[in-house]
Amino acid sequence: MNASKEKVNLNEAKGKLKQKFADLMSDDCLFFEGLQDEMFGKQQTRLEQTKENIDEIMSVIVEEERIWAIYYGSSSNLSEESQ
Repeated sequence: MNASKEKVNLNEAKGKLKQKFADLMSDDCLFFEGLQDEMFGKQQTRLEQTKENIDEIMSVIVEEERIWAIYYGSSSNLSEESQ
């Protein structure tokens, strides 16, 4: 197994561990941080990209959704977040 695959598996494991620890400590923020780490690890496996590249892709998608919501006057949650 190469180093990048090991790092991906480490990210997934880190995310799951954070979620379990958050359950014990009743820490919702840490739990969602763990979900995010696990999601990044899974996406790295599927897309064979780094966490930074996936983060950039997600930022572009979110920004495009906000622009679309503003342009078309959507009443989605994205427009409510800016208030």
